[in-house]
Amino acid sequence: MKDLYAIEKEANELAACPAEDEGALQTAADLYEELLERLDDPFEKQIIRYNLGSLLMKRQDYEQASKVFQENYEKTKDMLSAIGWIECLLEPSWGGYDEKVALRLCDEFSGILKADILKVKILTEGSREMFDPEEAMKIIGKDIDLACENREFPLQPFPEFAALMSGFH
Repeated sequence: MKDLYAIEKEANELAACPAEDEGALQTAADLYEELLERLDDPFEKQIIRYNLGSLLMKRQDYEQASKVFQENYEKTKDMLSAIGWIECLLEPSWGGYDEKVALRLCDEFSGILKADILKVKILTEGSREMFDPEEAMKIIGKDIDLACENREFPLQPFPEFAALMSGFH
C-alpha cells in the first residue's frame, strides 16, 4: 500500500494535467478521496479538500466543487475554500447560482482582495437587486488606497477591476 505522501504527490501531479485529460483528473479526484478517508490530521484534510474542490472546478463540476468548498469552509473557516465556494456560487452554468450567499461570504472576507473583486463583480454584473456601482467604486477605492499604502500589496488584480468597471461607460 502506498504511503500517504506518495498518494498526495501522484494526485497533485495528475490534477495538474489539462482539463481535457479526464482520465487523469478522475484518478486525481479518486486519490484525493482516498486521502480524505485515510488522513487523521484536520489541517492535512483541509488542504486535500481544497485541492479536491479546485480539481472539481477545473472539471467544471461546480455542484460537487461547491459542496467540497462549503464543507471545508464550514469545518475550518478556510479563506481559500470560501473564495472557491463564492466562485462556484457565481457560476451561472449550474443550478446553484446564489449571489446572496456569495455576497454574504464576500462581506465576511472584506479586505481580502479576491473577495473584494468578487463582490465588485456581484455589485456590477449581478441582478438588479444587487446592482450598486457606487458601493463597487468605494470598494475599488479602498483597495487602491491599500495598495498605495502597502508596497507589498499585489497590483495585478486591478485590471480585473478595470474590466468590471468598463461596463459603466
